[in-house]
Amino acid sequence: MPERLRKLVYLSHATIEDDVHTLTPTIEEILATSRRNNARAEITGALMFNHGYFAQVLEGTQRALEATFERIQMDERHNRVAILAYDEVSHRVFESWSMGWVGDVETESANAFATLSEKADQQTREIAGERIYALLHRRLREGGM
Repeated sequence: MPERLRKLVYLSHATIEDDVHTLTPTIEEILATSRRNNARAEITGALMFNHGYFAQVLEGTQRALEATFERIQMDERHNRVAILAYDEVSHRVFESWSMGWVGDVETESANAFATLSEKADQQTREIAGERIYALLHRRLREGGM
């Protein structure tokens, strides 16, 4: 019996400098490594960075997601990692992207995500996870990388 497909959505606080000279090469490195590792692990997804926060969606089997998320949590370029959603799904929404990049998002959305913390209640986190999931998918369809 094949493993069921899952999605994982998380938000984290970036520890990297938010200036173009530091940020651009760091994001490029993250994307290159993620795309290579995710393709090998059959993981799809998207990444966003805005206002000092990362938001990411990953899709794959439980085993692949758990191994990938272990590496993600150990990465020193961010901290305060908060899982917003970890659900079974019937199909991949990000099937074309081993790691899509949406870049900056509209300020209103980014500010809403930035207010989340470890103290947010579960319902608030689930709603935010669904909003991030939908936002990243919409932005990639509109021309993300």
